[in-house]
Amino acid sequence: SQSAGVGNDGGSPLGRGRAGGTWSGSASPLGRSHSAGSGGGSRAGESWPAQRWPLTTAEAQSLKRFLGPSAFEFTANNPTGHYSLDLSKSGERDTVLRLIAWRNAEGQRSANAVKNSKSVSFNASISLWQISGGSTAAGAAGVGGTAGLGVDLHWRSAKLEGKPVPFSSSWVPPQQGRFELDFVQTSRPGRDAEPVDDEELDQILHECDTPEDIARHVRELSNNCYFLCRQIQAVLLRMTRVAVFEQRFSSNKPGILERWSFNSLAWAFTFWRFENSGEGRFGRLMAAAGGGGSDIISLYKMRVEVVVAAFSRLIDFHGLRHLILDHMAVVERDDLDRRLGRFVLFDSEAAVGFYSLDLTQPEDRLVIRDLITLAQLEEGKNFVDTNYNDKDFSIPAGWRKDVPTKGVLSTYYCRLKSTCARIEESHEADGTWPRGFHEPWGTSWISVARLKKIRERLKGKFPDPVTSFRLIDRDGGGSLSQTEIAVGLFKLGVWLSPKEVDALMSALDSDGGGEIEIGEWRGLFPPLIQGRAGRAAP
Repeated sequence: SQSAGVGNDGGSPLGRGRAGGTWSGSASPLGRSHSAGSGGGSRAGESWPAQRWPLTTAEAQSLKRFLGPSAFEFTANNPTGHYSLDLSKSGERDTVLRLIAWRNAEGQRSANAVKNSKSVSFNASISLWQISGGSTAAGAAGVGGTAGLGVDLHWRSAKLEGKPVPFSSSWVPPQQGRFELDFVQTSRPGRDAEPVDDEELDQILHECDTPEDIARHVRELSNNCYFLCRQIQAVLLRMTRVAVFEQRFSSNKPGILERWSFNSLAWAFTFWRFENSGEGRFGRLMAAAGGGGSDIISLYKMRVEVVVAAFSRLIDFHGLRHLILDHMAVVERDDLDRRLGRFVLFDSEAAVGFYSLDLTQPEDRLVIRDLITLAQLEEGKNFVDTNYNDKDFSIPAGWRKDVPTKGVLSTYYCRLKSTCARIEESHEADGTWPRGFHEPWGTSWISVARLKKIRERLKGKFPDPVTSFRLIDRDGGGSLSQTEIAVGLFKLGVWLSPKEVDALMSALDSDGGGEIEIGEWRGLFPPLIQGRAGRAAP
């Protein structure tokens, strides 16, 4: 049974969970013993014994059925996740009640944050939600910033037998039916939170043989522990390496994977360029490694599960976008937008980047509203290369109060170096900014970001560089002019703006001849893993 205790930032709303962040009886239900902690985070002298709970598979399954999903799938201190619950079972109905209590608690935290905030100049480097009453990844997402827009940032995609179930604190779940929900906790770790020890996490990762094992252990850890962005980087890279390379190398070269230290894994993630592998190309690599299409889908899903489980447990969460999300595949980011929410993932403190917003979606309208607010508060030119429905556009200041409900807006949001420095300095004491991370400033980063977006679009359309080159080179001349690229891609369903075509030519035309040859075109399709010298890593 679970002992009464407190959870994250005040604990489980029902006052139930884990005493001091641990399971009573010292053993976790998934078979890993836990040492005492205080609401998560490891402390000096604590360890994670590797001893398994000595139950047979049949005994473990029987115990799981007896205790119900609240004891296993529901992590009391970290409820963020997807739920599919059979309401005819009392244990699963109890999970719904606990989620309702969590939703009430999150809403109250958001209301208190908005109530206690003060409207001050952005020069003080405080979070935008304190200024506008919004809720970004900075913390208090919810009430003030989303009122009247039909957005619930915590209670997402709730359905009972396929019919929407808007949140109500007084809702009593029926005695039968299938209830589906994506729940999101937006409150963040307190100032005293400490991350899980690197060696403990490294040991767990090396005990896992599949991406599913890694995702399951991260979920279990998230109930008691907090993470850093670099640790989640290492987890995601380890999952991908296991899925792609384990079967191919583990039998005849067991040392290849194990020579990578934890810090090396974190470093290598920045060179991973996972987003540069189209699904077709990645599928062939998986097939060569002994996997198949199902492995691709499973890997995508498990990597998303890790980010979902770690989302509200990240201490240095201002690095989430640049250090984690920007290195994931497009399909993974789309899935995270759906499950966690575009507005919840938006962080006003780390707002620099490219945005493509569908204004028919309420959360996308919230994002552009907050970006406009930021631009009004910050110095310098913030919106660069803005397009509205594929036409050059200048965003009106009036959009802050009345954003259109149709159309697609794309823009690059930029900041001055002084603004980035002020924001980073303001988080030195609270630990919410990753050490050594500096948000890109100015506009020089846009050329790289623009090329990356072009790559992503081409990867989703063509399996490899040779195929795309031959389809565009209709006259068979062996080279591509700027006009051929623009017209050829358009006919193949990939529209590039004139600025994007210019960027593509500038990046690929290494000899300055005005024509792109196949060798230069291959630059759009770099190796799956990049090493320091630009060669494929082992």
